Amino acid sequence: MKVPRMSRVERRQLIRLGRRSDDPYTALRFQAVARLGTGSSTPQVAAALEIATSTVVGAANRFLAEGVVGLYDRRRGNGARKADERFDRVLVRLLGRTPQDF
Repeated sequence: MKVPRMSRVERRQLIRLGRRSDDPYTALRFQAVARLGTGSSTPQVAAALEIATSTVVGAANRFLAEGVVGLYDRRRGNGARKADERFDRVLVRLLGRTPQDF
C-alpha cells in the first residue's frame, strides 16, 4: 500500500502535530509520512530525513493501518514518571561537575 497524496495543508498539519510531541522520533515519523504524501518515494524520504528506509516504511504502514494515532510513540501511556524533581536536581548538579571534583 502507498500513502495517498496529501494537500499542502494536510502535510503541514501532520508536521505540526509531530513537532508538538515531545519525542523527536515521533516528529520524524510525522515528517516521513508528510513527505510520502507529496509523492516522494520511500528511499527519497529516507535520504532527505537521514533515516533508515525501514523507519519510513514502518511509519507509512502504521499511518495506513491506524491513521495519525499510529504515528505517536506507543509508549505514550506507559505510566507515571519514574524520576522525580529531586532526582532531576541531583542529576543536574552531578553533571555540572568535573571528575577532578571527586
